Amino acid sequence: HQNILLVASFEVLYQRLQEDTETQRPLFSKHSKEAFYHLYQKRMALYEGLSDLVISVDHRTPAEIAEIIKAH
Repeated sequence: HQNILLVASFEVLYQRLQEDTETQRPLFSKHSKEAFYHLYQKRMALYEGLSDLVISVDHRTPAEIAEIIKAH
């Protein structure tokens, strides 16, 4: 099997978390934006190192992402 990582930029993810009023996210609520960014960078380095394919999803539709995965 292959590990596929779907990546959104930090700003996109941060905005989504800010707008999510339905879900409690203790890790998000306990950190400043700067601290959260450093955590994001640290984890992304780990996740990318374990991935066979990394796909940026910021400006792609779900259908486009599916096509990229199918082509791989």
